[in-house]
Amino acid sequence: MMQRDAWIKSLKVGDKVAIDIARFGNAKYKIHAVKKITPTGRIVLDNDMQFNKDGVKKIDEYHSIWISPISDDIIKNIIIGDTKKLIKIVQSRICSIDTGKYSYGIDNLKKIQKNLKEILDMGDCK
Repeated sequence: MMQRDAWIKSLKVGDKVAIDIARFGNAKYKIHAVKKITPTGRIVLDNDMQFNKDGVKKIDEYHSIWISPISDDIIKNIIIGDTKKLIKIVQSRICSIDTGKYSYGIDNLKKIQKNLKEILDMGDCK
């Protein structure tokens, strides 16, 4: 806990922090910059969300949001979440090709196919 306290006290305007915006145990992080630190130590982010001087925002009796340093695991979590969203969008658009909602020329369809093959060539997930 001492490391966290020291990290919180070292924050300055412009520093980037992570917040876990998910509920029910599924981590979902967003990166925000510190916009202001009040004289009482409250931390205000660029989305105007305010945290107590210990870096915690109490949502209700059972839920709190914590600011955290940005780690490789958090960056990976963000990339995976963003990638999953992109996959859903691509899947939806590909499924709509036949309906005429999205009209792709042959060259674009070949690019899509090539990119998907490249992704598959990366190998299996580990």
